[in-house]
Amino acid sequence: MPGPVYIDPWSPSMPSTCAVSDAMRNSTVGILQKCHDTSTSANCYVEIGSGRIIHNNYESCTDSWLLLPGFSLLPNWFLIATYGLFLCFLFLGIAIISDKFMSAIEVITAKQTTLKITDPKTGEISAIKVKYWNPTVANLTLLALGSSAPEILLAVFETVKNLGPPEKQNPGELGAATIVGSAAFNLLAISSVCMMSVPKGEVRRISNLKVFLMTAFFAMLAYIWVLVVYTIWTPNRVSMIEALITFALFPIFVGLSYAADQNFWIKRTVEQQVDLEARLSSGMKVQSVTTTDADGKVHLNRAQIAVLVKRTEGEPDAEERLMKHIMALFPQDPWSAMRFRINAARRLGGKAHKITRVVEERDEAPDTLRENRVHPSDHSFGHAESMNIDLFKKFAVADSDVFMFKCPTFAVVESQGFARITVLRGGPLVGEASVDFYTIDGTADSPADFAETKGTLVFRMGEESKIIEVPIVDDDGYEPDENFFIKLCNPSVGKLLGDTVEVTIIDDDEPGYAALDDTMEVCETATEVHVTVYRRRGADGRVTVDYRTQDDTCQAGVDYEDGSGTLVFESGETSQVITVRLSDGHVPQVGTSFKVLLSTPTGGIVLSKRCELTVQVVGDLAVSRLAEEVMMRLAARNSAVDLTGDESYYQQFRDAVTMAESVDDDGAKVDPAVISIVLHYFTITWKVLFSLVPPPSYSGGWACFGVSLLFIGIVTAIVEQVATLFGCALGLSNMVTAITFVAMGTSLPDTFASKQATIESDDADAAVGNITGSNSVNVFLGLGLPWVIGAAYYESQGSCFKVRAGALGFSVTIFLVFSAVCLGTLLLRRLKWVAGGELGGPEFGKKFCAVLFFGMWFAYIVISAMQNYGYIDWDTNDDLSTACD
Repeated sequence: MPGPVYIDPWSPSMPSTCAVSDAMRNSTVGILQKCHDTSTSANCYVEIGSGRIIHNNYESCTDSWLLLPGFSLLPNWFLIATYGLFLCFLFLGIAIISDKFMSAIEVITAKQTTLKITDPKTGEISAIKVKYWNPTVANLTLLALGSSAPEILLAVFETVKNLGPPEKQNPGELGAATIVGSAAFNLLAISSVCMMSVPKGEVRRISNLKVFLMTAFFAMLAYIWVLVVYTIWTPNRVSMIEALITFALFPIFVGLSYAADQNFWIKRTVEQQVDLEARLSSGMKVQSVTTTDADGKVHLNRAQIAVLVKRTEGEPDAEERLMKHIMALFPQDPWSAMRFRINAARRLGGKAHKITRVVEERDEAPDTLRENRVHPSDHSFGHAESMNIDLFKKFAVADSDVFMFKCPTFAVVESQGFARITVLRGGPLVGEASVDFYTIDGTADSPADFAETKGTLVFRMGEESKIIEVPIVDDDGYEPDENFFIKLCNPSVGKLLGDTVEVTIIDDDEPGYAALDDTMEVCETATEVHVTVYRRRGADGRVTVDYRTQDDTCQAGVDYEDGSGTLVFESGETSQVITVRLSDGHVPQVGTSFKVLLSTPTGGIVLSKRCELTVQVVGDLAVSRLAEEVMMRLAARNSAVDLTGDESYYQQFRDAVTMAESVDDDGAKVDPAVISIVLHYFTITWKVLFSLVPPPSYSGGWACFGVSLLFIGIVTAIVEQVATLFGCALGLSNMVTAITFVAMGTSLPDTFASKQATIESDDADAAVGNITGSNSVNVFLGLGLPWVIGAAYYESQGSCFKVRAGALGFSVTIFLVFSAVCLGTLLLRRLKWVAGGELGGPEFGKKFCAVLFFGMWFAYIVISAMQNYGYIDWDTNDDLSTACD
């Protein structure tokens, strides 16, 4: 109905039934005096002194505990602007306190319990931690209560406020209409927004289809039930039995949805059950990557990390693959609708957006975890014995010419005749370059042991290496191994790296003796141990030496493979390598050891005193660094996606007045957007006020839960008053106000949450999958609870609980038709030849469905409003006088 109608008290158009005599006795100008219109059970208002009677069918336009005296006399445009702005402010307040409320729910539902699993093969019992709350149950109870709390409390407050004498029942429409309007906005408008939010070429598909179908069925059933109660079973009233049935449908709905989630109706075969338990048991392998100390602090299990290092040994990009492998053992849980709603509420309060997941890939090539070592089996004399890794790193990244020996030490058998040493050139390799070299005596003298050599190496453009040849003197007399040096100098361009190489001349005129090093260290992640047996002081003739392994603190068959054999040295051969394999899938404990022993020499060779070698297992620094990095990444990830709020009152008040640091959708820090700054200062009053709420970390989240719910109730009570006044100022009925402004305002956080969930999630569960559940809970709790209160109150007084069924019944009918079309379209889109998922897909189909859904929501608003204002003829039968008959 249009806004206030001003009627001259002496005009023929003045309702004859409007008794104004009492009001006219008040002579104060500008004062409104209420009187009663006996024909319409509405109110008249007389403005004394102006000669006008204000006749308005909506008593609540001026009958509000929020109004200051004379405030309703202000210009109508000012009232519209004031009420509208205040309503927006209240909706933001609800969003901010919802942030606290949902954070409490997040803490509550994060509680874990220990589940014991029996291995079907070994019978061994293991324990695995799982969340105490089933996700489906949490979504349909605590999450639904959190997201629907404003609508539910609005309906409850309106019912309680209007309780009074049975003969003066004046049932409100705002609460029930808001629930229906919010359901329409959630299903139609939010689905349209989500449809357009899917990135181009991508598809979002509901993963838990069984639960979605169950909640969709109950969503339709809930509003069909509302239609039955309002218009068929007991028109214009709600009986206690109807109220109790509505309320009882809530636990039935939750129970059946849980059963669908758990496949209670699908009987598993023995093989399927064994497979399920095996998969659950495999979860313990993931848990074993962490250990908990006596103080309850969680650490990574070093042995398991070392095993993983061993598994990726030798793979391409082993380091990056290893990090991804380990981080995959701690998968980031997909965000629930609850977390997306918390994030949306944060944004409405000007807080930083939290990213849903942390990207684990590195931005640049990582440093090598383990030093590269030349394999001992590559030690053929006349080749490199060792390599300087640090110099090679500098050599590899040089941006100007550099020169170095390929290796800092070199060995050559006396009988080979020449020592051939490689010199490398690095850098851009542009143009010709040269470097001088010369030999220096050591324990070997020239010309007795080698020929003095010097000269210049000339590198052509692009040439990377040159060979220096030094003649070696082969005599028949025995002498110990001797050495000399070669030095580089005078580079024509660039600089020198490693300008000296040591050359060892090995005598081969006697059979010699076999020797080992005293000790050898092996990395815990190594797969093999390569022990070099040296033939010293002679290499003449064919000789043999036996070897075997022996336990020390390592155990053969567990830590390493027991080995034995015979080494054969041909004439002139100066070394042999024993290979001992370490056990696959297991790493020996750091600090343990085993031994390699030599025995039974033949052919004239003798054993040195060093014929026993202890192989010591040492920690791989890569494992330590890797474990630390993983823990740091996990801590950073948890911090980046933590939405559970502050840990203390001090932090809450500090964060309430401080502008939050902004990040983009990838988590990168950016300057705060203008809208974030505006929202921060516009809502700072709410943030300071709601800092009184206990932090979510207190009492397992329950203290925050209860106090937040109380604040939501207080703010909702104010919303009920302001929304009515705003609708009156605009000339709108309560029902139209409810299905438009109030429904959109209470659903604003859900809109942003679903949009972000569509963009950031891999499926559509958090985006649209929870809408049907929320719509069902709105009816079962949002209508069931006030119906129980109203029916209990009035039936205890021998009357009945009356409701205005006509306009709302029509609105529910229209919503049910559009709901069926929307849900049918979403399910049809799951077919691969249509779109392959509920959201996204081909551009034309995506845009068509988005326009269809939004168009249905707009049509729902227009059609419902037209019927409410009498433009559509519908048998409403709103005669409440006979409702209790």
